[in-house]
Amino acid sequence: MDALHNCLLGKKVQYPRFRALYPNVSWPSRGRLVSAEVLFVGVGIIFAYWFNFGMSFVGGPIAWRLPIALQALFAVLVIVLVFVLLESPRWLFNHGREAEAIETLCAVYDMQPMDEFIQSERAAILQAIEAETGGTIFKRAR
Repeated sequence: MDALHNCLLGKKVQYPRFRALYPNVSWPSRGRLVSAEVLFVGVGIIFAYWFNFGMSFVGGPIAWRLPIALQALFAVLVIVLVFVLLESPRWLFNHGREAEAIETLCAVYDMQPMDEFIQSERAAILQAIEAETGGTIFKRAR
C-alpha cells in the first residue's frame, strides 16, 4: 500500500512521517535535530535561489535542465537514504509489532531489551497510545 501511496502522491506527502520520528527516537538531542532541519532547509533554499539566479545568465536548454537535474539528484539521494531509517517504535507498538518496537528502542538507545529504561519507554508509549485512542469510536469500530 505504501508503494501505491508513493506513486500516486509522491514522497513529499510522507514528510510528516519523518517529523514524527523526532519525539520517538531522538530524545536527548531532539532540539539540535529540529534546529538542524530548519537550518538545512534554509541553506538549501538559499543555494537553490543563487543557483537558479546564476543559471539565468546561461543560454539554451541547459539553463532549465541543470537545475532540474540537481533537484532530481537530491531527491534520489533522499529516496535511497530513507531505507536506512528505523520505523517509529510508537507506530510499531500501535500496529501490534511489539518485538520490532523493542528492537528499535534497543538500537536507538544502545541498551538491552530487559533494561529498565527500555521497559519504562515501552510502558510510556503503550500508555500514551491507550490514552490517545482508547475511548474513540473509531478504535472500537475496528
